[in-house]
Amino acid sequence: MTSTPDAKYTSAARRWKRYSLRGTVKIINTRNQARIMIFGQVDNVSEGGMGLYSPQALEVNEKVEIELQFPASQSSTKFTGTVRNANNGHYGIEFCEVAMPQKEELVRACSTLSRSQTC
Repeated sequence: MTSTPDAKYTSAARRWKRYSLRGTVKIINTRNQARIMIFGQVDNVSEGGMGLYSPQALEVNEKVEIELQFPASQSSTKFTGTVRNANNGHYGIEFCEVAMPQKEELVRACSTLSRSQTC
């Protein structure tokens, strides 16, 4: 049996289950020594990262700061991530160096989302 290049992106091969999430996300990156802040739309989230739409092109392997408010949360949560894939304005972000408070909020949000989603 041979594997295709896209095989590692199938739901069966994912490390974390994705949950549908819609909302605004703040994306901060640095270009030419200037910090740029833009607003995008969250598509999905998992314990390892998120999918989002951005009006500004992001580069694969680019480091970004992400800030969003999870449902039922009193405040926004900030993450550092790396752009892992890009497809027509949709980007896959892998979270990196997640501190314990952010990890706990992320696990809590995914648990809440799992109870409200059947797929």
